Amino acid sequence: MSPNDLMRLSQLRNRQTTLPLLICQDSLLPGQTMELSSPEDKFQTMCSSLGQGDELALVGMHPFQTGNPLTVGVICVVVDSSKTNTLKVKGKQVVDVQGEPWWDSKKSCFMTDLEKASDVVMLTETATQIRQQVQWFDELPNLVSQWCTVMEQQQQLPTDMENSFAERAYQVASLLNPSIPYDTPVSLEIRPALLACRNDYDRLHLVHTALQASLHDLRNM
Repeated sequence: MSPNDLMRLSQLRNRQTTLPLLICQDSLLPGQTMELSSPEDKFQTMCSSLGQGDELALVGMHPFQTGNPLTVGVICVVVDSSKTNTLKVKGKQVVDVQGEPWWDSKKSCFMTDLEKASDVVMLTETATQIRQQVQWFDELPNLVSQWCTVMEQQQQLPTDMENSFAERAYQVASLLNPSIPYDTPVSLEIRPALLACRNDYDRLHLVHTALQASLHDLRNM
C-alpha cells in the first residue's frame, strides 16, 4: 500500500472503538452532563466496573420511532462514580453505532462497535451558504442574550459563547434542551437531529431556527 493508503487506514482505525453501551430516553450532546442511575442488578454491576475517567457510549431513543434507539450518540467520560449505583457522565465525541450490540462476558451491559463521526465536506457549498452560516454564528450570542433575559428565573445560563461553529451550536442546543429539563418545555427536542448533522451549516441552521422559535413562543406565552 502507498503511504497515503496507510495514513487513511490509520485514520480509520483511530476513529473506531468498542465501548459499553447505555440506552437512555434522551440524547446527550458533547459538553452536557447527565447523572445515570438504575436499581437493576446489571446496571449496578456495570457501575462497579467503571470509575472516574472511564468511557462508555450513550444513545437516546428515536423521537418518532417508539421503542427504537438511535444509531448516533456520544462517547461519555465518567466524571463521578462516588455515589452508589450512580454514574455522572459528560458527553465528549459524537459517534455512530456500527452493527448490533452484544452482551459482555458478565452480561452486565451491552458492548458496541462505534465510529467517531467526522464531518462530510459540502462539495456544492456556495459563497452564499458560507456567508449565511457566518451570519447565523454571529447572531447567536445576541439571540441567546435575549433568550436569557426572558428566562431570567432560570439558573446556570451561559455568560459567554464558544468560538467554534460546532461548539457554539452544541452550547445553544444544550441551553434549549438541558439534560435536566426545565419545568416548562421551552423548545422542541433538537438533540437527536443535531447529533445527526455532519456539517456546520446544518448545525447552525438548526440551532438558529430553534432558538428564534423558542424566543418567539416565550414572548407570546
